[in-house]
Amino acid sequence: GNDSGVIRAAERPRLESGWSKAVIESLGVGRASRLEPILITLHPGGASAKHSHPLNREQFALVISGNLTLFLGETEHALTEGDAVTILPDKPFHWVNTSEQSAELLSVSIAPL
Repeated sequence: GNDSGVIRAAERPRLESGWSKAVIESLGVGRASRLEPILITLHPGGASAKHSHPLNREQFALVISGNLTLFLGETEHALTEGDAVTILPDKPFHWVNTSEQSAELLSVSIAPL
């Protein structure tokens, strides 16, 4: 197990999703904590999902770099570096990168008990 709670940048578990042009990296220590922090890199044309759907848990997200469009319920939000959002559990959402540059998003949600 990871008793220190430290995740080194070079040791982050990566999930590459081919169709979505996205890379998802886990920043958490697994079941030792209910926090589930992930770093999402969306390449140009990339999306976090094909369609909006709720996560069934509260989520906080911060755009670290680049420009992203957040589809939240019926609304589109253009977000840029430094913008943050809290997404409530019942809100369908997904992220899309319509820009020419890759974008990075830090997302933290709380796992159910």
